[in-house]
Amino acid sequence: RIEGDHTNYHCGSAAVTRSMLHALEPRGLVVEGKNYDVLVVNGEGTMHHASQGFHRKMKLLKKAVEAGKAAYLVNTVWQDNPNDYDDVLRSLDGIIVREDMSRLELLNKHGVKARMHPDLAYYAPLKPANNVIDYKGSIVITDFFSKEFDTFVRLTRAEAVKYPFVDMMSVEWDDLVASLKTAEMLVTGRHHGVFAACRAEIPFIAFGGNTHKIEGIFRSAAVNIPLCESRAKLPEMIEWTRANRAEYQKLFDWLKSFGGLNLN
Repeated sequence: RIEGDHTNYHCGSAAVTRSMLHALEPRGLVVEGKNYDVLVVNGEGTMHHASQGFHRKMKLLKKAVEAGKAAYLVNTVWQDNPNDYDDVLRSLDGIIVREDMSRLELLNKHGVKARMHPDLAYYAPLKPANNVIDYKGSIVITDFFSKEFDTFVRLTRAEAVKYPFVDMMSVEWDDLVASLKTAEMLVTGRHHGVFAACRAEIPFIAFGGNTHKIEGIFRSAAVNIPLCESRAKLPEMIEWTRANRAEYQKLFDWLKSFGGLNLN
């Protein structure tokens, strides 16, 4: 049984679910409801700051453990959560985080070991694209997380609107990756925007979000790619990105060194 299917959120989350199904279906029938042997919870971007989603997913894992089921927390961020479920974490059959900052926080704050594996969206099998946009080597932009409004917003100032905008909530993952291959670079505040650019093998400029998930992957891969600190820094970061393509290639090569989801 898979919990944490966020397919309807945006195409990156849909790619995560596709990747999980591709990996798990050969192991057995994926079911819904209470009649299951193994629970696999996709933590994704939920497991931080004691959010409602964090408590909901941890309670599902607790229920599975108490019922004697095998239970896994996979593909997850972990940041600033309470110790309320440490006994559950220690009872899980496996924990797989998406980057090392989450792995170290689980170890240092909760005394729990986890394995690191990059976000599963990157490893989703690609289907033929149906609606490819030719960006003709231009810079492409997505939306960004606003701490002030606690949600994602679209930049509307002149320096941003001159770039083609892509809405990850209204495009298919396969089309996004194929379209990005025609762009020079992606400017994004989306974690899965970073992975779409990596799958398309184009450089990107990333703004920070509501967790350490983006900078965590840079640390994990030991690449010197900085976050863009503010909108005013964007022109400077564009020039840096153009001059440091080799640093992105290191990240691409590192991601390709992993396979898909493996619970073992």
